[in-house]
Formats: sequence, structure tokens, C-alpha cells
Amino acid sequence: PTISEFYPGYEVTIWLGLFAAAGTPVAVLAKLHAEVNKALAEPETRSKLAAAGGLEAYITTATEFAALIRRDYEKYGKLVRDVGVKLE
Repeated sequence: PTISEFYPGYEVTIWLGLFAAAGTPVAVLAKLHAEVNKALAEPETRSKLAAAGGLEAYITTATEFAALIRRDYEKYGKLVRDVGVKLE
């Protein structure tokens, strides 16, 4: 069964993110963040993402991205528990 058969109206949002290893220097993270956001702000990058499957670029802070990950972890964790998914 599909998710919508279990939960009518349930919405799944796909996102992509860039992660760095624990302990990466703050200066490196700041530079990476600035350069990635600069690239994501470019119209050519946005159009290529859209052409690659309707992807839309969202520029966020590390704190906002961490909050998104936490929300999705809780949301999908609840779904897994509610439908009784088990490892086999």
C-alpha cells in the first residue's frame, strides 16, 4: 500500500542537502556555505535544478537545515512506528 492509502493527505517533501564531517573548521563551513548559496542563487543553477526533476533551490542557514532534519526525523519516525515497519 502507498502512504496515501494509510494516511490520506499525507505529504512527503524531497530535499537534498550538503553535509560536512564532524569537526570541520568553522571557517571552512562558512566558506562552503557562502559558495554553495552563491551558486544556488544563480538563475542558471536554478533552471538546471528545475529541469532535473522540478527541484527548487532553497537557501537556508545551518540552523534552519538542522531544524528541517529534526522535523523530518520526527515526522517519518512517527510514520514508521504507526504503520509498524520492521527490519527483516
